[in-house]
Amino acid sequence: MKITCPGCQDPSATVKREGPFFPFCSERCRNGDLQKWLEEGYSVPGPPVGPGDIEPGQFDDTRFDPNDIGDDFGIGNLGN
Repeated sequence: MKITCPGCQDPSATVKREGPFFPFCSERCRNGDLQKWLEEGYSVPGPPVGPGDIEPGQFDDTRFDPNDIGDDFGIGNLGN
């Protein structure tokens, strides 16, 4: 199966599934994608959100209790 590099989109580039840069064809393409992430070149569609648009505690997840780590795996409470 031929895989096109998401970095350069070059149809002649060789992307190896077991290669060190998968799904990219080279370190250059992999680093270019990382740079795009770091420079916020990727975004979710929608209106921009500024710091004043988020209320304190709006995204606090009260379902997570750090003292209950391990209970879901049947190994007891690791927090104590």
